[in-house]
Amino acid sequence: MLDKQDLQAISQLLDEKLDQKLKIQKEEITAEIGASVNAGFNYVEDRFNKIEEKIESLTEEMAKRPTRNEIFSWADRRIDDLELRADRHDYLHINEIDSLPSQREISQALLDHGLKKTA
Repeated sequence: MLDKQDLQAISQLLDEKLDQKLKIQKEEITAEIGASVNAGFNYVEDRFNKIEEKIESLTEEMAKRPTRNEIFSWADRRIDDLELRADRHDYLHINEIDSLPSQREISQALLDHGLKKTA
């Protein structure tokens, strides 16, 4: 028959085995959770890297486009040129400007002769 010391020794051995088994299970669970978390972080990092690549390509594309100042300076040069041409035209025909028909008649005549396209 087993006495009290034998039962305590068996109980102590069982406790040690159970603690050891729980420790192993805890390490396995911790390793699985760590692997899952790492996989999640890797996925998120990969997505962020792809977004950064898209942003960089957009930044490069936007750098190629003209700035607002470049567009306005180009338009200003074109308007200045058109104003100068209009002034030269008016100067050449200064004596005839007062005898010209209305703008509507001029436009219609240009349309009739095929010199102006309809809008």
